[in-house]
Amino acid sequence: MPLIFQQDINEFAKIGIWELKETEIFFSGIPTIRFIPHKNRRLQHLAGRYLLSILYPNFPLDKIILSENGKPILFDCSFYFSISHTSEYIAAIVSTKKNVGIDIERMSSKIKGVMPRITSSADMKVLNAQKWVIENQPETLMWCIKEAVYKWGGERKVSFQKDINIVKIQPNEQLAIVHFQREMLLSLKPRYQFFNAHCMVWIEE
Repeated sequence: MPLIFQQDINEFAKIGIWELKETEIFFSGIPTIRFIPHKNRRLQHLAGRYLLSILYPNFPLDKIILSENGKPILFDCSFYFSISHTSEYIAAIVSTKKNVGIDIERMSSKIKGVMPRITSSADMKVLNAQKWVIENQPETLMWCIKEAVYKWGGERKVSFQKDINIVKIQPNEQLAIVHFQREMLLSLKPRYQFFNAHCMVWIEE
């Protein structure tokens, strides 16, 4: 069964992971809001929306629109949702009460190359302090945390380096403390987990 993970985060929110093994015909009938010419991206797009309907069978897929910042939303806010994907997995989070964000990435040493562009000196202190207790690649975790917070915020003009700062990572709880600078400073607590050479981070606040 392609649904390899599903969890009720609380009474209002669910999260799921779908292992992508289907062809596009499996998702026929899934509505989309734009044409995606690239075959693999189109397949991932359809699978993400299909996963929303698995988590909540009454999810109104045909009501999804793009916000002025390009974020997929429901105009009536009956559900808050976020989708992320790699070539192998689709991850989604849905809440009926709070804003959400999710990111999933395959572990890769290539991410180390972008660290100088997305991290502050304070971020690096946290990263270096945690390397001995975080399994796999902590750089991938840091990237995922910032992506999930960015998607949670739903705005275009966000600096990963200046606006999203990781204050602390708590491996025993699989939790991070993040400061997100917008009109006011927000303190957020994204959660994370590792599986099958992948890292997933989600936030519901």
